[in-house]
This record gives sequence, C-alpha cells and structure tokens, in this order.
Amino acid sequence: MGRTIHYTVKKNDNNQLTDEQWQQIEQLQEKYNRSHKWGCEQLSLQRFTLYPNWDAWSESKLTTAEIWDQINLKLKEPDGLQRLRQENLINYEEGGYIGNEYLMSGFTKVREFEEDAALVVKFLVEISIIAPTIDINLSDEGDYLKCPVIIRNGIMSVDHEALHSHLEYLFKMYEDATDEDKPFWEKLIENYKPFLKPEQQPDNRFFINEVVLL
Repeated sequence: MGRTIHYTVKKNDNNQLTDEQWQQIEQLQEKYNRSHKWGCEQLSLQRFTLYPNWDAWSESKLTTAEIWDQINLKLKEPDGLQRLRQENLINYEEGGYIGNEYLMSGFTKVREFEEDAALVVKFLVEISIIAPTIDINLSDEGDYLKCPVIIRNGIMSVDHEALHSHLEYLFKMYEDATDEDKPFWEKLIENYKPFLKPEQQPDNRFFINEVVLL
C-alpha cells in the first residue's frame, strides 16, 4: 500500500461542523491539491462518500461515466445532494472512507516524500483553526510525525489512545522477535517514551522529525 498518513474526526457531541466551515475546508483542500505537485496522492478529506445506486440506473442507456457526469451535475445544484438521495439515485454514507461513526476522514499516501507529509500536517492544522472545536486524529505510518497526535484549534497533543494501542503492538512484536531482532523493536518502543507523559507540549515542532512548512 505504501506509507500513508491517516486523518479522522470522530462523530460525537464535541465535534461539530457547520456547512459553512465544511465549505471553507473544501476550498482550502482544493487550493492545496491544485497548487502543489504531489509525489504520490493528494489530500482526500471527505465528509461523506457516495456512489450510484446501480439498480436505480439499470434501465438507463447511460454509460458508467455518463451516470457519474449526471450525478456530479446534480451535486452542483442547490439541494442537489438531498434530491439525489430522495430519488434514490445514489448510495450515501457519512464519515468519509472509514464509515458513518466518523464526522469526516481521509488518508494520503506520501511514500518517501517528506514535503508532502509536511503539507498534509500543515493543511490539518489550518482546518483545525477553521473549525476550532473539532479534534483531528492524525497518524503517520512513516517518521515525519513522531507519534499519533490530536490537533485542536491549531495545537497538537499526544493521541494517548492511539499511542497505547500502537505500543501494545510493538511490545507483542518485541516478545515474539528473535534475540537478533529484539534491539530493533526495543528502539522503536524507546522512541515513544517522551510522549507517554500526559502533559500537552507547547510547540507543534515537538511532534515532528523534520521542521518543514510548520
């Protein structure tokens, strides 16, 4: 699959998002995607996913591409999404790619492109200021972020739930490893120790390995 950065916002009473805020976020995401030449994938934050209800389109003579064109045209109309749902022309799920227990979600494959990783983080910091009451959970399969974090109103803090879950995995790998491989897993575990304290760190740079664009 390749090294990926995952970003989610859980659906709960504290995480609230207005349509106006989402519109600003969409515009900012489009600006980032348009203005940067991404090495692998672009930003893909989604508030919902939809796809054609193929049964509803079964009697049409349209191709798959033409059906998508029709849906995209309707989405641009006022209340277009609502009408598509009422007419049962689409299947619709809230929460983005990860499911309806989330308010929004996305991921970006960045592979070895650290500038792309930095841009993903910078974008998420900016949208956390647009919607200052939401908590954005962010994790990096690579090394740009030193640990899983939560971003709220421009400030990063440790995502302790995700960190402890990851440490459980690392401890299991350490226990199952050969004597030759144990130092590798031990080093990974040691790298997380500075983040086990509950205090929020004052500077976002504490959480990243390479200070680019932040």
